Amino acid sequence: MKRIILLLTVAALVVVSTLFVVSAVGAHKQPKAHKHPTRTVLIKNFRFQPANITIKRGTKVRWINRDSAPHTASALNPRRFDSGRLGKGQRYSHTFKSAGKKRYLCKIHPHMRGSVVVKR
Repeated sequence: MKRIILLLTVAALVVVSTLFVVSAVGAHKQPKAHKHPTRTVLIKNFRFQPANITIKRGTKVRWINRDSAPHTASALNPRRFDSGRLGKGQRYSHTFKSAGKKRYLCKIHPHMRGSVVVKR
């Protein structure tokens, strides 16, 4: 009887030790870093904030309208990107795949302008 209790105790210790080691190894894994982060441009006080940004190719830019008035984030070359009308709290994202300077404006308030410089 003592032998069975000893075997069960050893087996339980092996199982608990294995679970502890497996959970500890999993806890030290680093989350995957995004190759290209998302940059955010706020639309606030009738301005793009920041108005000009520099990013790496493949980066996503997200515009968020924090004004009560509607706005757009529209490339001067309309084939590149156009958010359409964004109401308060709405957002639009575009991933920039080619290098160069991309100028944009708000079609509703054309004095609002910004640019995205995309590096290789």
